Amino acid sequence: MKVKVMVCMCASVLAAFLFMSVLPVHGEEKIYSDMVRLHVIAASDSEEDQAVKLLVRDAVLEVVEGCGKSRGSRCCH
Repeated sequence: MKVKVMVCMCASVLAAFLFMSVLPVHGEEKIYSDMVRLHVIAASDSEEDQAVKLLVRDAVLEVVEGCGKSRGSRCCH
């Protein structure tokens, strides 16, 4: 019985920590509402695939930076 109680307590503490880790810290709400995260993943660890990944990242950033200049528009291109 004591083992079940300990397991439940540990699971509850772990769940609380996991839940708190996804909540924004005070003042970060605005940052998250204005942010878009994009992960560009290479097809492999080869130098060629990594170079292509960086080219894609740079091209996406170029388009996204252009969006900031035309704030009134819903379309970036």
